[in-house]
Amino acid sequence: MKQHHKQRGYPIDEPVLQAVMSVAQIQNLYPKMTDFNKALNLNQISKKAIFLILRSASLDNIHKGMKYGVWTSTPKSNARIDELFKESEEVYLIYSVVGTKAFQACAKLLGPFDPTATFLYWDEPLKWFGSFQIKCLFLNELKQKTLDEKQPAHLGSIVLTEQTDCTEITTALGMFVLQCFKDLQEDDTHVNVLLQQFQNMDRREDQIKQQRDLDQNFLTQQSHEQQLFEKSPFEYKNYHKRQNQQRWQTKQADQMMYMRAYYSANQQYAGQQYQGQNQQMYNQYRYFYFVILKK
Repeated sequence: MKQHHKQRGYPIDEPVLQAVMSVAQIQNLYPKMTDFNKALNLNQISKKAIFLILRSASLDNIHKGMKYGVWTSTPKSNARIDELFKESEEVYLIYSVVGTKAFQACAKLLGPFDPTATFLYWDEPLKWFGSFQIKCLFLNELKQKTLDEKQPAHLGSIVLTEQTDCTEITTALGMFVLQCFKDLQEDDTHVNVLLQQFQNMDRREDQIKQQRDLDQNFLTQQSHEQQLFEKSPFEYKNYHKRQNQQRWQTKQADQMMYMRAYYSANQQYAGQQYQGQNQQMYNQYRYFYFVILKK
């Protein structure tokens, strides 16, 4: 029987493939995931360790980040993560896909931010540059409901999966989340939805690779954006933001021009019967100002 998994925030509405990849298969295929979902000795984690909650709009991006041991975020978040790594070389990253009310992965940060190491195949083109090296610890679905059931009273009632990107949580809360991930892995009755969909995510990744590797315009623009990014990695405004800002500025300039023209025509022809070209010009100004620019 075909099974489907569709949940808010997950870009998945596909049948589970018959040959579901096991933890052992993924560990053997992908060197960066050699130790994921293995027994983790929580006693070896420093009491000064830092735990950050990271948000992603895409489960596929988390899948690729764990596979290749890389991650990046907005310039502001990257600067914060880089700063924390310099304070404590034991930083743990806990991932949640926006809208899912669940955590999907946990990783350990391995090094500082490298602005020259850009991964080309994130879901969104020309948006993410540079990267951190990370080590995947868990890839599983840890729901907020499970956290609520297990969370001790002395840790408070914070809804962890709804925290904003790059939120730092206490060491006690971070250890609690890692323990919950570990408990899930040891629970034989728990179904790991992410492993069921691993091959589907691999397939979507391959489609992106083939498309971008053959797109010379994309590669040229990527190279140009990379050069801009490396000049100022923590203040960089990506291509999409610059385009939106330019469109907004153009719209503001057009709105001001048509507003002046409209009011000028309104004063010039006030009380008169508009005829011919004057009427046509007045109507055009009015249309652009009130109908187009006010949208």
